Amino acid sequence: MSKTRFVVVTICLLTLTVSMLAEDSPEHSLQQGLHFSDLSNWTAARPYLVNARKMFEAKGDKRNALYAQLAAIRAGVDPIPLPERSYQLEQELSGNAILQSDRELRMYWLAVKGEIDGEIDNAAMRRDWTEVSKLAQGLGDAKWQYRALGQLGFADYYDGDLAGAQKKVAQALIGATAIKDVGGQIFFLSTTAQGMALQGMNDQALMYADRAIALASATPDAGYPVIAEEARLLAMVRMGQIAAAQDELKKVLDRPDVQSSRGQLGELRRTAAKLAQIQGDIPAAISYMSQALQDEVSIDNRKVIPEFQSDLSDLYRVSGNLPKAEELANDAATSAQRFGILPQVPGFLGVLAEIQIAQHKYVEADQTYDRAAAIQDVMIGKTNSIVGKTALIKGAGDLYAKHFALIADHSGDVTKAFTILEQARGRVLTDLLISGAKTSPEAMAAEHKIAELRLNLMSAHSNQDIAQLRDAIFLAEQSRSITPEISILKAKEHQSVTLTQLQNSLSPSEVVLEYVVDDPASYCLIITSKGSRIVKLAGNATISPAVATYLKEVKAKHSARAEARQLYQLLLEPIPEAQTTGQVVIVRDGQLHLVPFDALVNSHGEYVLESQTVDYAPSATSFFLLRSAGRTKHPSHGLLAVGGVPYGHSNLKEAP
Repeated sequence: MSKTRFVVVTICLLTLTVSMLAEDSPEHSLQQGLHFSDLSNWTAARPYLVNARKMFEAKGDKRNALYAQLAAIRAGVDPIPLPERSYQLEQELSGNAILQSDRELRMYWLAVKGEIDGEIDNAAMRRDWTEVSKLAQGLGDAKWQYRALGQLGFADYYDGDLAGAQKKVAQALIGATAIKDVGGQIFFLSTTAQGMALQGMNDQALMYADRAIALASATPDAGYPVIAEEARLLAMVRMGQIAAAQDELKKVLDRPDVQSSRGQLGELRRTAAKLAQIQGDIPAAISYMSQALQDEVSIDNRKVIPEFQSDLSDLYRVSGNLPKAEELANDAATSAQRFGILPQVPGFLGVLAEIQIAQHKYVEADQTYDRAAAIQDVMIGKTNSIVGKTALIKGAGDLYAKHFALIADHSGDVTKAFTILEQARGRVLTDLLISGAKTSPEAMAAEHKIAELRLNLMSAHSNQDIAQLRDAIFLAEQSRSITPEISILKAKEHQSVTLTQLQNSLSPSEVVLEYVVDDPASYCLIITSKGSRIVKLAGNATISPAVATYLKEVKAKHSARAEARQLYQLLLEPIPEAQTTGQVVIVRDGQLHLVPFDALVNSHGEYVLESQTVDYAPSATSFFLLRSAGRTKHPSHGLLAVGGVPYGHSNLKEAP
């Protein structure tokens, strides 16, 4: 789990004081649970919250039972897959009368949902915390106004708005300090320290981490601030203070409060593993990481178990024990899928495939990449915002480049290679072309059905099960095409274009070149009306500097002919079809999107545009769909006529 996603979620502190409550009453249990949860001490909070929920339900107190239920969810009691939990909270939010009328309870409900959505859907997280902010303002709740502001800062960070993120989190910290919100202060100090450490601002990271640790030490109920300690250790390591960092870590691990909290112990042992790895002591790193994983499994901490399994897999991979690395990589992907942490699954499967390739298990690796692509495809379909779809392009690209290389190097199956490219590029970019608001009741009903199917995907592990669910999702998505919100391509949404279809649409004078830029080698898939093949090219380590040099010369307003010639030699000269065909359709990849292929210089010293026509397409699928989009069957009979053009007094020539 990303540390900046670790959100402090506090449920309302009841107005009754502890002295007024019997220690065996549900009110007292809830009060104590909320006190510890306000400080993010979930180990201490859990037993109180579980007890409070049981007693309130027995009394028939629905409102306080909801408070206790919500707090227990935040504390990690009865964990279920995150998308399913978010879906349940959303359904309850719209259907529970208490949550409709009780603004305070609704605010806290949305705060918990905001934390969960922060793990799986940044847009949903932003909506949740925006409403929390509005409700807090209406209720005059300053603490929650500042906490919501900080969370919206994190949403800005994940959307790439670093300036906005910095400003909001700083304001949240200042506000929490002013109103003496200790839990908020510890959290924002810790996350700020971590962000600074990751950016290499080590002195500042140490300052913020020290403040968080000191504040937590002065508040015993808060527990130990692990995020701040990890930021401090990272800053020390980057400053070269490795021995001092190890000594400090040993002291922290020996603390009684840390020893009694397995969640904290697991995170700190993970840090110990990283320090051991930095020093080259892989056996010690494996030992620490194995213990850390056991700690998290013992408390069923589903948010971090997959990451810990992946970290341990990496260590075994470094040690040369590939079978064990493969086992743990598979465990990481399976756990992430079972726990509903869908965004992590493709990356874990990509690592698993690389380990399988290293063991020459090419068929198994191909199947693993297929499974990763299926999950990635579902994620693309799930994301409705253009920003979200664009963000997925890189993740999909990392997968399809490696998968394409596997097929190109070890099977030569051009049809499969084409399918790999278009499943990623075609789906993402075609979705971007056809994306639009889906606000009609029919569209909302379709989205509801699709959401249910995607939840079912959480428990599917075999390629066959995933394929069946994808087919069901595909059919549900087709209902979108009959809604009023239709673009030029909407009626053909998610249509699969085959290599044969594309070839049949090409004239003898056309060629489609699909590039895949990667290391150690790049590739070009060449498609003509008569055939298709794959050509291996230089790797990104060679192509990227050549592109950078060319662009630098162009920006300096130099001729850049030598640089244009070099790029031609790298990208087009190894492809005879690119030199003999009249019209070339380029599907670019990576930095090649910045390269004007028609301005490259061929072996005759001519620009490409002097002898050929160059077109560009985001994918072969979008090229085919745009080309084959039918015209309106019943054209308008309107007429626009222009007369009186003075041909005799201009250079225009009258058509015969």
